[in-house]
Order: sequence, then C-alpha cells, then structure tokens
Amino acid sequence: GNIHKNPKCGITFPDFDTGDVLQLTGEAFILFNEKSLPGAQRMVKFHVKEVRHTRAALPFKSQFLEYSPYSPEVECKSSASKL
Repeated sequence: GNIHKNPKCGITFPDFDTGDVLQLTGEAFILFNEKSLPGAQRMVKFHVKEVRHTRAALPFKSQFLEYSPYSPEVECKSSASKL
C-alpha cells in the first residue's frame, strides 16, 4: 500500500566483501496483472532516477560462509528476453 500511495522509494545493496554500498532511488509501480512471471500475484517495476556508489561505506566487512539451510531453493523458468 505504501508504494501505491507514494511511489518514491530507494533500494540499498551492501557489499559485505568490499564494504561498498550501492544506493538506488527512484519510483516504483505495482503491476497487479503482470503475467510474465508464472505464479506471481503482483510485480514491482522500479524506475531508477539516481545511483550512488560509495566505496568502503560499511564500518565492517564479512565473509560468505554458506547459504542458510532454511532458505528454499528457487527455480525461475522465465527467460531474460521476456524482461
């Protein structure tokens, strides 16, 4: 409901290996009748307005050890050409 009322939003991608942070700001739109991803009830389309890459922004670094045993395996049958 928040995106529907106010489409301005941001997404942050931390890179724990390098400490870098990628920040995207823009507008998002909810697609209720999109059928390109089978099984999805709705999708969100994000239009990027600004990109900010900050090197060594995190005060710490970490190392990937393994995937969580509680994370379900996901199989995507959609092709990139449809996106």
